[in-house]
Amino acid sequence: MALKLVRGFIMPSALKYLMQSLHRKSALEYLVHGTSLVHREILEHYKEDPCFAEFEVYNRNSILETLVQGAYVREFHLWEKEAKEYFSDQFFNNGLSFSDIRCQFEKKKNESIVDVVVRQLTAFDVQSLADELVEIDSMRIQVNKAKHDPGVLLDHFVSIDQFWDKHAAIGRFWSKLVDEEDFCRSFSV
Repeated sequence: MALKLVRGFIMPSALKYLMQSLHRKSALEYLVHGTSLVHREILEHYKEDPCFAEFEVYNRNSILETLVQGAYVREFHLWEKEAKEYFSDQFFNNGLSFSDIRCQFEKKKNESIVDVVVRQLTAFDVQSLADELVEIDSMRIQVNKAKHDPGVLLDHFVSIDQFWDKHAAIGRFWSKLVDEEDFCRSFSV
């Protein structure tokens, strides 16, 4: 039996996860912009104090670095959780039992979550996401390096441009899945 990615009026769809990802992007844009506005106001207020101005530049950079690092890790982990939920729902919509669905998510030795998602995409005969999955896998590697490698090294950190690039790959992942889904009026495929 061929499995189909489906979407309906009340059925969960990849569109849900695309929209959530876009909301998180907007939130980070808002925070970065707000931080920049506050920074400019502080610099204007203390323009006669070069020592404070220097400290404020460091403070702003530290705030932005914290926001970007946290957003990067969060974005990857939410993609991971959302992918698990999405494929669980899709397997269920195709008539698989919960125990069968649980088997779909068991990792094999040395297998990453990206490898699991590739297996699931194969079950639904979706091959159009290779580039996005390469980007998401490099995100996974970077997140694991930052979390598990000893010390705090510069190569553990990502720039805001790197965040936007990886975020765009996640957006394309969900967008392409929306394109792969068949509209279905009921829960039975």
